Amino acid sequence: MMRQQYNEHPKRGVIYARVSSDSQDVNNSIEAQIAECQDFAKRNNVSIVKSYIDEAESGLISSRPQFQEMMHDATAKEKPFDVIIVWKFSRFSRDKFDNAIYKSRLQRRGVRIISIKEHVDDSPAGQMMENMIESMDAFYSANLSQDVRRGQRQVAMRGYYPGNFAPYGYKIKKVQEDGGRAVHNTFIADPPYDEMVRRIFREAAAGRTITETRDGLDADGIPAPKGGRWPESTIHQMLHNLHYAGFIVWGANSKSGEPPVIAEGRHEPIVSKDEFDQVTQVLASKFHDVMNPRQVSSEYMLTSMLRCGLCGEKLTGLYSKEARIRYYVCTKRKHHAIAGCELPFVNVLNCDKEVLRVILEDLLAPDNLQTAIDLISKELSGPYEQQASTVSTLESQIRKVQEQQERVMQAYENGAYSVTDFAKRIDPLRRSEADLAKKKADAEADLNQQAAVIAEPQMVLEFAKDVGEFIKHSSARERKQVLKKFIKTVWVYPGRVKIVYSIPLPRDAGRSRDSETELGSERDPVSPSALLSPHTRG
Repeated sequence: MMRQQYNEHPKRGVIYARVSSDSQDVNNSIEAQIAECQDFAKRNNVSIVKSYIDEAESGLISSRPQFQEMMHDATAKEKPFDVIIVWKFSRFSRDKFDNAIYKSRLQRRGVRIISIKEHVDDSPAGQMMENMIESMDAFYSANLSQDVRRGQRQVAMRGYYPGNFAPYGYKIKKVQEDGGRAVHNTFIADPPYDEMVRRIFREAAAGRTITETRDGLDADGIPAPKGGRWPESTIHQMLHNLHYAGFIVWGANSKSGEPPVIAEGRHEPIVSKDEFDQVTQVLASKFHDVMNPRQVSSEYMLTSMLRCGLCGEKLTGLYSKEARIRYYVCTKRKHHAIAGCELPFVNVLNCDKEVLRVILEDLLAPDNLQTAIDLISKELSGPYEQQASTVSTLESQIRKVQEQQERVMQAYENGAYSVTDFAKRIDPLRRSEADLAKKKADAEADLNQQAAVIAEPQMVLEFAKDVGEFIKHSSARERKQVLKKFIKTVWVYPGRVKIVYSIPLPRDAGRSRDSETELGSERDPVSPSALLSPHTRG
């Protein structure tokens, strides 16, 4: 599905070849496919790093061993190749929906598929799936994040720790909630690090400066939490950490505007509340609190999507202090006045309101999304089993690392290691456990999301309502992230805008890819009876 050649910049590539049976025509044999693909790679400056071969495997089944290995490699953190070369797209997949789905995944990772026999553009179904899946991912990811945050706050309010990383001096312990089956995290002391925390608080209470405490720890050969010398900022943060006084603090750095949760924890304090308060008073007498300025999200929802219909330049935001009104203005006019471009100023509130109205009435109509139910369900059901296997593997790896930590701890308690030797052995294991725990949490979130859609395909029909409500009640920044998945460009003309969608609508829906709506003048409010004018497909 590509016309672009690769003569200018070398690319790393792989070859994927497949045959359905041993009796297949010799021209379609594995050897013939590989030979032609290698010749294509040489002529187009593509360096082949690996070949994936599936023999006697149907193109209608996406669980082919080498195919799945190739997809796994392509979506790894450090992908080893940039292009996949196939003899024909039917070798990659004979199911057009699978083809669109996997191509979309690869495209998000910057990996292209090249068919050496078929140089055609993407089909409308492929475009639709790519953009729909991205939109679903963005929307449900945002919703999932909100649900997770609410759950974490509830857990913190009950005195448990919702996170996976314990402060220095503690380690995580799983405990069963009183009167229930739920298992949550709490803290237990982590010798000998807990004694280092007590030392830091004792010295602070005695009036020693953070610099003096740091120098003393370094002189005694006690490594910092991340190894090496102690940063003063680390000691400062520890002295302000209420966890050490037996409290749970959660959401202190939240961007949602909600106040942090501060609750009495289910764990033993390392220092008493009186000791903590004493240190707080000592520090307050030496330092002035410094508050960073709050980051304010952009109030211009469409700036990255707006283009001037007269000159083609981008539109940017402009605020009138006298009139207290925000406008979108062509960058040429902004810098060169009317001589640069004659496009009038566009009232931000009017423009945003009309664009949202058109999207909610047109693009997100349930009848348009109905056609995506089978496609979305198919896309999510394929990798479900593989994702479940990934979670199981990570759980096994975490258990092995925890067993290694127990052996090191026992050796330390038996006197086999000094504090420094113990830290050198235990710290890499703890970092490994934390990294595996994060991967497991991410994999479980993906698994739960896939399971929800597989279990209830009709939820795709509710997608329109959910997105509509999300757009209505979310911030400008959140709206922008969602709208960018649907809108390719909003062309602005005097008195009207033309919305070009990045997702083609079904042909039988009687709609077009583009929509137009009227706007008011640069000073007047928009007419409530703005018109929607359909256009033919581009």
